[in-house]
Amino acid sequence: CTDYMTVILTIVHFCMTPTGVNMSCLTVFWQSSLLLLLHPIAPSLIMALWLMAIQRGNQQKSNILHFLSKLLITITSMFEASMQVIVTSWLSLTGRLDTPFDTSGEICDHLGNCVSYGYLSLFVFCISWLALLKASIDAFQVGNKVTLVTFLLTTIIFRLSCFIGMLTYS
Repeated sequence: CTDYMTVILTIVHFCMTPTGVNMSCLTVFWQSSLLLLLHPIAPSLIMALWLMAIQRGNQQKSNILHFLSKLLITITSMFEASMQVIVTSWLSLTGRLDTPFDTSGEICDHLGNCVSYGYLSLFVFCISWLALLKASIDAFQVGNKVTLVTFLLTTIIFRLSCFIGMLTYS
């Protein structure tokens, strides 16, 4: 559900953004349905089409595909990274998942075979935060990275903490 939500957001944003090219409704419908049908591989497919447009020398199509690829990757990475942090935190706070700092966690199957995962949950939790920070920095694309990181860390930490608190305690 969340995967297809990112594609729908991308399609809506792409259709509302003036690209300087007049496309017919049929072309927009065809491109949108292709994005929806091929969503799991859509970012890679659009990047490949963009490279093929560059090789063919079609500047107009290259610009559109470049814009669409950056848009799809930015929306997908921002949405998925923040959802990972929110869901992982919610599952940890409600006791459905071991906390990221618990090193004694084990996964056992129905035969009694157990595997200790130690710091794996902490590693995954930190990677989710780093992915969110990287996606945010890529989305803004400004020159002064220190100011941007400071702004994003305070904003993201506050907003995601509020979402996690609302999910956990409501």
